[in-house]
Amino acid sequence: MPFIPLHGLWDSAPEGVCLTFDDGYESFYHEVLPLLREFEAPATLFVITGYVGRDNDWDAHLGLNRRRHLDWGQIREAARAGVEIGSHTCTHRDLTRLPPDEVQRELLLSKREIEDRLGREVISLALPFGAATLEVFSQARQAGYREICGGAPGMYGPVAGILARWTVYRGDGGRALRRKLDQHPGEALRLRLLQSCSRGTRWLKGR
Repeated sequence: MPFIPLHGLWDSAPEGVCLTFDDGYESFYHEVLPLLREFEAPATLFVITGYVGRDNDWDAHLGLNRRRHLDWGQIREAARAGVEIGSHTCTHRDLTRLPPDEVQRELLLSKREIEDRLGREVISLALPFGAATLEVFSQARQAGYREICGGAPGMYGPVAGILARWTVYRGDGGRALRRKLDQHPGEALRLRLLQSCSRGTRWLKGR
């Protein structure tokens, strides 16, 4: 199954695997980017503009999973290598819990900063925590985003147009990956349960 770009996926449904990476950690630069170059695979990286070059203090890591985000130099290098850079908002707050003016700020300011820094249009968005409502989706479309990504399949109810994704974690083995490629219903349920744990971060960090 070939790797396909996220760009343009809204308009068509080609066969293949689309690679997306959230948050923009330094591990992407050191571990993932060399492989993308080697295999000439398209991918999209979603960055949190307010945390570029900083630790992941937005996350409730309790000191056990402290990680550094990419800086703008590393992001530019990834873009020059062919990686699409999308928005993961400014601060990684749950957009469904914010008033409309704050949602607009998160969507527009992150988009503009990436565009100003890289000199290219940003049309892809990953929703923090995969949280979506029809209002948030509508605001994202009005802000100029075309490919709007969420989390595990089945999390959005009536919100059509969100691109569901099969999350791959560090601990996933070959069997879990195969189940995701086969879109196994049991794997979708497992992912929804795992992603529900993000409620802890939202509660502890007020996000």
